[in-house]
Amino acid sequence: MKETPNLEKESPRSLSYPKKIAIDRIVARPIAILLNMLILPLKFILRRNHDESPDKVKTVTVAKLVGMGSILRAFPMIEALRKRFPDARFILVTTKPLSILAERAPQFDEVLYIRDDSLTNLCIDSVSLVFKMFRRRIDLYFNLEIYSEFASILTALSFSRNRYGFYLDNTLFRHGIYTHLVYFNNSRTIDEIYCKLAESAGAATDLAAVINGPIIKENDRFEMQKYLLSINFSPDEPYLIINPNATDLRIERRWPLEYFSSLLDALVRGHGCRIFLVGSRAEWLVSEKVLEGTSPDTRRLATNISGRVSFGATLELIRNTQLMITNDSGLLHIARSLNVPIVSLWGPGAPAHYGGQSEKNQRIFYNTDIYCSPCIYKTDVPPCRGNNVCMKSISPSDVYAAICKINAFAESEEIRNSLHTIYKNIYAPDIDITVRRLLN
Repeated sequence: MKETPNLEKESPRSLSYPKKIAIDRIVARPIAILLNMLILPLKFILRRNHDESPDKVKTVTVAKLVGMGSILRAFPMIEALRKRFPDARFILVTTKPLSILAERAPQFDEVLYIRDDSLTNLCIDSVSLVFKMFRRRIDLYFNLEIYSEFASILTALSFSRNRYGFYLDNTLFRHGIYTHLVYFNNSRTIDEIYCKLAESAGAATDLAAVINGPIIKENDRFEMQKYLLSINFSPDEPYLIINPNATDLRIERRWPLEYFSSLLDALVRGHGCRIFLVGSRAEWLVSEKVLEGTSPDTRRLATNISGRVSFGATLELIRNTQLMITNDSGLLHIARSLNVPIVSLWGPGAPAHYGGQSEKNQRIFYNTDIYCSPCIYKTDVPPCRGNNVCMKSISPSDVYAAICKINAFAESEEIRNSLHTIYKNIYAPDIDITVRRLLN
């Protein structure tokens, strides 16, 4: 009988990313503008000391509420800040889903998180967070969110004497909340952008520095070994990892599940690969749908491990894989931080911005000919309205060829042709991105 994880039922009040974005625009933005107007005159009245000399800085806080990968990409910035302020205590402010990674980040002394699964929890935890920050007397506060007005509210209510953040088109509604503003140039890598924020506090940054990834503990290794033995898999046997998931921040980042299924069949039929599908507990169903689209032979060699082991055990599995094939997601950035060979699939997101495309151990697939790509940083609603042709345009035949090259497999022309047939049946380049509001 197939083992199914205990999937947490979504509460009727559960907040999806689209709901969070709507609340941020409708509720948080007016509050942020009001706070900005109130704080501006206070600057001239209070005349606080903004000295950022290392001996004057005792507590530094970094805030990142969305994006597991963003926390990892901020590690060079945080390392630079730690060198600049060696005696300071470093705190990360984040959300509960990201706390599982944050608590494994050696750069932080403390993690404060808020629950954002419901509006009630979000409000309660936000008030609690404000009191916690006030008690810790924060000297420097770095907000890594650029699109969230709610994050700006938390920045203002941190009561820190120096508050660092980004701006895009203008600084009009941010001069009060922030004491230091840096232009967010989304044509540059996110690592460099974050480092510019550290430099505004006097830190010397080095993008070439080797930064340690998340901490993997001994019990994570034991848990993973125990699980592998329970499915009669030797921990020393080579394997590949496939991550077919992406959060609802933009689910259009998912490569078509039919492509993943056909790729699994190709790797098992042609090369006898052992494959693990990974993801969170909530993503188990997506991974299972991929498996359901494969042959019985493939299902004997491919295992859906999403939600069946802990996050730490998943890190251990990723660390030892031959290769990981993945959408743009948090697990992609985890694999990158663990120096794992990667085949990454991009569409709504830009690899030049988030992908680290100069790295030798990553093969990036991204179609620059799609007019509306990238969109994830520009629009709340994707122009394609779910018909993600940017991802559909990535041929499974080409991905298969890249995997064969990386793993020194002999390519099968028959397999490539069958994969191309599936591609032709799904991909249609024509897309309507016109928003129509016709009144007559």
